[in-house]
Amino acid sequence: MKNKPLPDAPLLEAADREEALRFVKNLQNAFAREEPENREAFLKKYVERFPLGQLQSIGRRIMMDVLKARQSVPEAEPAPGDSAAPPRRRRASRGATGRPGSVRER
Repeated sequence: MKNKPLPDAPLLEAADREEALRFVKNLQNAFAREEPENREAFLKKYVERFPLGQLQSIGRRIMMDVLKARQSVPEAEPAPGDSAAPPRRRRASRGATGRPGSVRER
């Protein structure tokens, strides 16, 4: 029996940032209001209120924003001259530099 290829899912446009942010904030507010004992059941119940296409577009926007986010926080980076460790010095390379007498003879 051969594996059947999956049909291509239609590409959905990502939701705009405001819509994704509104979804997350509303979820956080609902969670804070109810303080559910069973978090997983609460999330499932909350998410079931939205159509699948809307959830996919919001999820797509969130993933795009996460992947585009800066990798480091500017405040956490040390200033160029304020590093705790002294800069490493590079070793002089051995070999001819083009000047006479620059190569050591043994």
